[in-house]
Amino acid sequence: MKIPKMVTIDKLAQMIARGFEDQEKRFTHTLNEILQSLNERMDFLESKLDFLESKLDGINNRLDDLALNRATRDEVYTLNKRITRIENKLGFKT
Repeated sequence: MKIPKMVTIDKLAQMIARGFEDQEKRFTHTLNEILQSLNERMDFLESKLDFLESKLDGINNRLDDLALNRATRDEVYTLNKRITRIENKLGFKT
């Protein structure tokens, strides 16, 4: 019959410490993979946001151009009154 080898408290503490070190290495490796994946996704989203911002800037510029080149409702109303008055003075019937 074999006599089991006795494990001292120091050896047990070393075994537990190695187990924790192994777990920490695996956890750190997994965490680094997750962070790398998140960074790649964030870079992708930032590039998409930059693209959308440039598109929105273009749309805003076009809207500003339209607003500068179009008469407002009040201006159209005033011009319509003036034209009607001119047509009446000239004898045109509408």
